[in-house]
Amino acid sequence: MKFITYKSFGIEYSINVDSIERIEYDTRGNEYKIKLKNDDTPFVVNRFDADDFEDFSIRMRQIIKSN
Repeated sequence: MKFITYKSFGIEYSINVDSIERIEYDTRGNEYKIKLKNDDTPFVVNRFDADDFEDFSIRMRQIIKSN
């Protein structure tokens, strides 16, 4: 299993890459909407949520390209 991690206000979160169903990027809000396979409601990670948003963004783009 491969995980993507990011920190938000000092708390570390991990996302299992295999559980991602869909990723949408909103350029206006500079945010990612991530839909997981086992959850009906997508969650949002934006530049204000992730302390390391630039690194997170690079990893998300790599996942999008590989799928």
